[in-house]
Amino acid sequence: MIDVTTYVELADGALTPVEDAAALPDPFYVEGALLLAVDGHRVMDFDLADDVLSLWYDLANLVTGYLARGTATTMLPDQPVELSMHVGDSDDDVRWSITNVPDPSTTVMNLVELLDALASGAAHFFGELSRLRPDETDTFNREAARWPALAQRGRHWSTPDSPGATDR
Repeated sequence: MIDVTTYVELADGALTPVEDAAALPDPFYVEGALLLAVDGHRVMDFDLADDVLSLWYDLANLVTGYLARGTATTMLPDQPVELSMHVGDSDDDVRWSITNVPDPSTTVMNLVELLDALASGAAHFFGELSRLRPDETDTFNREAARWPALAQRGRHWSTPDSPGATDR
């Protein structure tokens, strides 16, 4: 099971799940953390706190690149931390790596399960941002709408160099 939860930083510096926030200190820079856990093991946690709004945009681009090439890399918005996705042992698996940190890590997980979890997490995050910033609802709805399409592409994906590849 893969769980994705987005936390935002409040005016007092505390991190809280986005659904518990009543307001954002800066509506254009959303500091926080994205927690990603696979079978209860945290892959991304509070140590990687960053601009979570930009991070969600970057993750969509990371996944798009992976689905096009079978490998992709991005950096956290405000840290020299690298996130990358590479084909796992089979087309069904993805290697999610975090480098340029004291304890680099690679976690292998099911691609479809990851994309479904990210799509659900993005829908929740952008829905909550629409509540907190109703003036930007159209922008957030467009970004949230990218994720179900990415998850669907992942269901039919095979490595770009494999015979019969369906996503190039």
